[in-house]
Amino acid sequence: AVSAFRFIDSQLAFTERHARLLLRMLRLDAPQDRRKWFQDVCGCRRRPQNKLINIKRGGIATAVNVEDEYHLLVQAATLWRVGREMSHRQLGTHDLYHAFNGKRDGYLTCGELAAGPA
Repeated sequence: AVSAFRFIDSQLAFTERHARLLLRMLRLDAPQDRRKWFQDVCGCRRRPQNKLINIKRGGIATAVNVEDEYHLLVQAATLWRVGREMSHRQLGTHDLYHAFNGKRDGYLTCGELAAGPA
């Protein structure tokens, strides 16, 4: 409910978790409708209107531009899994990078990055 009130209040700073909650509440509305409604509400405020430029980044961009929250949940689950495996195997980020870098050339290709969590 707090995320909904912050959205109605035209606030821009949302954490990833709160943006996902807000997106879940607004999933029946099309992203264009959400964005137009938010811009219209911001236009009625006495606050400076240069804030509307900031919609392109930050947590509010997730809520007004993304269709649904499912790919965000997949991303969060993947990050959780990698973090858990790192702590379970006692690996640091440097170790993980070298484990993913199959060619040992210092560059990660898309294929190496995709094959890493598998």
